Amino acid sequence: MESTIQDSTMVQCTQDQILVQKYKNQVISGVLEIEQDEFITNLQFVESFKLKELICCNCNNISFQTVPINLKKLIISYSRIKNLTGIKQMTQLKVLDISFKSIFINTLQAHCVTDYCIDHKICDISELSNLRNLTKLSLQSNNIEDISALEELKLLNELNLNYNKIKSIKPLENLTKLLQLQFICNKIEDLYPIRNLTKLTKLSFKGNLVNDISVLKYTTNIRKLSFDDNQVVDISTLSSLKQISALSFCSNNVVQIESLNKLNKVKGLQITYNYIIDFSLFKYKKLLQKQCMRGTVNYDDIVTQKQPTPALILFAMKQKAILQSKEQDEKSLQLKQHFVTKQMIFRSKIKDLSNNMINSQIQFTYCIALMFQKLSQNKEYE
Repeated sequence: MESTIQDSTMVQCTQDQILVQKYKNQVISGVLEIEQDEFITNLQFVESFKLKELICCNCNNISFQTVPINLKKLIISYSRIKNLTGIKQMTQLKVLDISFKSIFINTLQAHCVTDYCIDHKICDISELSNLRNLTKLSLQSNNIEDISALEELKLLNELNLNYNKIKSIKPLENLTKLLQLQFICNKIEDLYPIRNLTKLTKLSFKGNLVNDISVLKYTTNIRKLSFDDNQVVDISTLSSLKQISALSFCSNNVVQIESLNKLNKVKGLQITYNYIIDFSLFKYKKLLQKQCMRGTVNYDDIVTQKQPTPALILFAMKQKAILQSKEQDEKSLQLKQHFVTKQMIFRSKIKDLSNNMINSQIQFTYCIALMFQKLSQNKEYE
């Protein structure tokens, strides 16, 4: 038995020496990137390099049984990690990213993402509870349900738990340094625990079960907010978010949108596929002049003006609204697929707004040039 243990130790030492020789010339300024190396089973060998940052991609045999305890930043992506046992020793970590990278997730169909989440198989994150120096943590696309291990990570300012199975965010209620919080595609119903997170500037809860957002009145520093695919009816609370520049509430149950007129800094707005009763918001000149759009938008591109941003707000529900413009040689354009420029607003007429819930008492005070020719199958046009 003793001989077997000694032999195993010698094999591991030899393997570590081979890896040291292989990677010693690839360390640049304390950073090492490892890609698709099936021979790496633990990270002990990198101790020889005195690294600050380690990036591993497509390394499916890594375990955390032996780890480099002095690392400041660890990123492991596209790798099948079954558990985090041993990672609690890495108390110097400030940035930890163990997720299927989001740049690829966005290109997948929903069922593909689910399949990959299963491949990750990280369910238990209790080993993270000791990493109290963490400022950034990403555990996107796993099978995590319980996040109680995070409640003592009070230095966190960025947290990404997209694509998991989390039902409660109560463990986060005292993480008051959080600036960015992402919970896309989980099972969250109650937002009340975020009432203390007053420093938040970015909040994303797309694809959850939220119906009450009144707690957002405490998070007045938010600049980017996404709540697509939830069950929200009342968005009046948004009127208190004076700093907001990008807002998305597609596919909810929103009816009234008057509160949006008070958001003077909005540059990107998406509120399609709701139950908006009328277009009376158009009477508000300020909001009409804002750069708002309909469709899939990169928030960062909106804010940095990398994309053209039309001045017309499109409240598409399940309708097939058609725009007819002289600029387009009278060719009909589907609003679902095209952006509308500010110039087109004053030279165009919306031909078809049927199949909505538009009230007959429409006020278009600042849209005199817009002409509506078809309003059938609306609330009072039958």
